[in-house]
Amino acid sequence: MRAFYLEISAKLIYRSDTDPDDLPADIYSHLAEFIPSDDDIIDIEVNAVPLPADLGGSSQD
Repeated sequence: MRAFYLEISAKLIYRSDTDPDDLPADIYSHLAEFIPSDDDIIDIEVNAVPLPADLGGSSQD
């Protein structure tokens, strides 16, 4: 099997009820599920910046 070095960059709006302090670890674990071996993870960095409620998809009824 051939090995490839991949570099992936994404900026996303992620809506979740997860506690903000737990969000980076939660996202990290979801990403790591796709990697067959932990030895193949060179680096994953997750930064979560809370958005104001009106930008986060909340409705004001």
